[in-house]
Amino acid sequence: MTVATLRLFASLREAAGTSSIDIDADTVGAVLDEAIAQFDDRFAAGMATAQTWLNGDPTDRDATVGPNDEIALIPPVSGGAVAQSASTPSLDSVLSAAVLGIFALGLMLSSAMWVVLAVGGVLGWVWDVSETMRTRGARVNVAAAMIGSALGANAAWAWGYVGVAVAVSVAAIVPMAWAVTGPNHRNLSNLSHTATLSVIGALASGSLVMVRLTSLEQTRMLLLVAGLTGLGVWIATRQTNPTAQVSTFDANTATVGAALIGGIASTFLTKGISIPGAALVAIVTALGMIAGRSVGSLIRTDQVLHTTTSPGRLTGLDSMTVGVAAFWVAARWFL
Repeated sequence: MTVATLRLFASLREAAGTSSIDIDADTVGAVLDEAIAQFDDRFAAGMATAQTWLNGDPTDRDATVGPNDEIALIPPVSGGAVAQSASTPSLDSVLSAAVLGIFALGLMLSSAMWVVLAVGGVLGWVWDVSETMRTRGARVNVAAAMIGSALGANAAWAWGYVGVAVAVSVAAIVPMAWAVTGPNHRNLSNLSHTATLSVIGALASGSLVMVRLTSLEQTRMLLLVAGLTGLGVWIATRQTNPTAQVSTFDANTATVGAALIGGIASTFLTKGISIPGAALVAIVTALGMIAGRSVGSLIRTDQVLHTTTSPGRLTGLDSMTVGVAAFWVAARWFL
């Protein structure tokens, strides 16, 4: 028998009513699943944003546990920021930056290949969100959400902005129609999660294609704004004082500031973009990014997180799912 000790801290300890519990399981993931089964929904929601440590080191669900091993669940501290090393990028930061780099290289490829990149990037995000939801016991119809997400880019490529509108409509319908196929999809939680992912995915992939079809200059501006904003948020979420009750430099402030810098800088790197127009587009894009990060954290954790990073491997893309749609609309108005 393999009995590991799960130690709980702060809000998780309060939700569970105990500071530790012994669980018979072979992996970290099995220990966490058993803990979720034993406690209420408030515990599961809090666990989704907590850091998991095994014998004093960060770990993941696949790590094996042995007798006398200790697993610690450490939620965000009172100020909302998780204590992290400012010099060590997390996995989600590295993977999100890699995706952005792939899109930057995609500028040298044809528009048709850009469609492939748009579909692949958004499908990866949908899969990551579904896997994160699974850790807190929530379920989503991944196949239905992916169909809607893939449809957005392909419809935009074939029929332009009319195709995006049609794709978003179909993306909302597919999860509802799919619910007929099995009882697991016939509950409000599953249906709402799936429909939200499907619609956001369709809008994101379709907007990515529409920006590229409009002009390479606007696409470069989008990637520059996205890159600087990601860097700003990464810095903001790794504060030197993680126990501060109030931060003057949070992720939302960093988003607006970095987006403005990126938008204005793009006017010097590309032709045909005015500074006032770029500034307006940057502000609208920043608001879309904040909305995307909020919706992403809500789907992943059942909470809106502003000062800490949601769990997952591609959380850096949460902001861009709505941000790219905001950019596309704003660019049509102001550029």
